[in-house]
Amino acid sequence: MDAKVVLLSSIVFVLIFFSYAHSATTTTTTIVLQPGQTEFTTDTILLPDGLFQLEGNLNYLNVFWNAKYHSGNIRDIGVICYLNCNQEAQDCSAYQACSRLAYGSAGCTIGSSADKPQYNVPLDGEDYVNCKFYDPLYPDVTVGYFNRTFKPIYFDVFLYDVAVSVGQSFDLRINVKNGGLFTDSYNIKATVPEIYQNILKVADESKLFTIGPVYGESYLHTPETKEAFVKMMTLTTDLASVCIDVTSVASPTTHAFSDCKQIKSSAVSMSDFDWFGVMQIILLSTVLFAVASFKKNKLI
Repeated sequence: MDAKVVLLSSIVFVLIFFSYAHSATTTTTTIVLQPGQTEFTTDTILLPDGLFQLEGNLNYLNVFWNAKYHSGNIRDIGVICYLNCNQEAQDCSAYQACSRLAYGSAGCTIGSSADKPQYNVPLDGEDYVNCKFYDPLYPDVTVGYFNRTFKPIYFDVFLYDVAVSVGQSFDLRINVKNGGLFTDSYNIKATVPEIYQNILKVADESKLFTIGPVYGESYLHTPETKEAFVKMMTLTTDLASVCIDVTSVASPTTHAFSDCKQIKSSAVSMSDFDWFGVMQIILLSTVLFAVASFKKNKLI
């Protein structure tokens, strides 16, 4: 009887043990951890001017901006700018760049005299600066990209018509407009082709001279136009030409201008002379008439 009790007790114990173990296993495998959810929004960054400004030369390129948070928060804004690399589309780590953490009006410089900006060649072609703006609290979240294209050196030249009377000096007006980024000066050369040198003369001071500096489209400046004059004189009423060459002082081989202007003079009329000139003509005529009369009387 005792053996049966022991056997029955053992069976009950085993059944209770496996039932408990099964229950514990099932409970453990059905625990599910919900994924964490983190939500945030970055503050909008505003550029009140609508863009950023550039200023530079062959040795450096300055980038200026005025950036603020839309919410009115006064804290740093992160900016990183690359020369001729689009951060949205490619890896720009090998390109020249500058960066800054600042609030409001700020800037940074790409390049130096020891590491000059790598502009595209020729210098009258287009370059661009690509800047990324971000909130330093969330450096991996870009708020916006801005691009600015420019031409380092570029200018237009305008030659104007002029009324000319033979034997009188006159000025040929030339306008040079700087459409590039660099502040520049310009060499102006005026030459008369050999076949016209007995018809048209250029004053010595006008054969080669320099104008400038002339501001381009850069920080705090709009494209500037400078006026210049080439002084000349026609010797006959025949048609002649003068050739004008304009080059950049910053880079003489970039974007040179060359054109020839036809010059046609008319015969001098009395209206072309002032009062003093008229008196000179009258006096000269009187002297010539007196000399001719004297010679005629002497022959008689």
